[in-house]
Amino acid sequence: MRLKSISILIIILFCINYIRAQYSDCIPDYTVEDPEGVGVRSPIDLPVAFKGEYYESYFTIIPPTTANTWGVFNTTITKIQITDLVNLPEGLVAESNSNNEDDFLIGGEHYCYSVIGTPLANPGIYKVDVYANAWIKIIFEVAAPGNPQYGGDVTFTMCNELNLDLGENREITTDDEITISANQNNNFHIYEWSNGCSDPTCTINGADLGIGIHTLSVTVRDTVGTTGTHEGGTTRCFKTDTITITVTEENSVSTSDKININIYPNPNNGLFTIDMGQIPFTSLAVIDLKGKIVYESNIENCKQNFKVPNLNKGLYFIKLSDKNREYFDKLVIY
Repeated sequence: MRLKSISILIIILFCINYIRAQYSDCIPDYTVEDPEGVGVRSPIDLPVAFKGEYYESYFTIIPPTTANTWGVFNTTITKIQITDLVNLPEGLVAESNSNNEDDFLIGGEHYCYSVIGTPLANPGIYKVDVYANAWIKIIFEVAAPGNPQYGGDVTFTMCNELNLDLGENREITTDDEITISANQNNNFHIYEWSNGCSDPTCTINGADLGIGIHTLSVTVRDTVGTTGTHEGGTTRCFKTDTITITVTEENSVSTSDKININIYPNPNNGLFTIDMGQIPFTSLAVIDLKGKIVYESNIENCKQNFKVPNLNKGLYFIKLSDKNREYFDKLVIY
């Protein structure tokens, strides 16, 4: 008898865990308000998704408390039950945090919905129609006539697959020429490079860039069937990536060369030591990410202390130089 009771208990616990696994563990945004009791959803539209790329998004729902939403006046809505999301792209699953078997959402309470999965549907703008059952209370609670009710729609933009990675930061000399690729190998993406290139690849010439640290970015936009816009008219389907290109003179020394130069401590607060071993560099420059020299100093010893005042927190580059060569390295200010 005892074994039978234990077995029943295990089955119950398994069932409870299985039921809970069906519900989202997201947390609603309790700053969202519904002063009129007509029901709200925030955000109104879901963020865009890219075909074949894992997607995870959340929105907050406050179910209505008045029957005006359902076409019946002066009636209280006690609860709703979302029954269907029509036209949700294939590969996505929507779950609420209702934590009850019938997925009832009590009027006026905060709930969140998760939309999770890897979408496989064709790119485009989808209007996801929401349907729900409602229960109203006049004298006692009854199902509202006409269930399931139409509860509005959610705009969902599905973008074409877009894998954008410009790779690691690059170091070149003034004699080098390199090609950076953002190519998606199709005819429905456009390319906007920060230096004016408009092709899928961009050729960079070290002499044209000039000695220093340069930032290169590209925005790749989708042009097929996904012209949905954010407020203000910005195209929704796009990704951006950025790399840094450090240009030195021909025959200069870069951070990739195996030389014994040590900067410590690093990160630091502007006080640091440079140990150059046997390399007789004669000048130091600290350069910000925009390529602007923010500090310069002569070097008198192969091991020398430096104090650089008034630097904001962040990443900088150190340039050591003499008449024949240059050396670049990173400096982090905390």
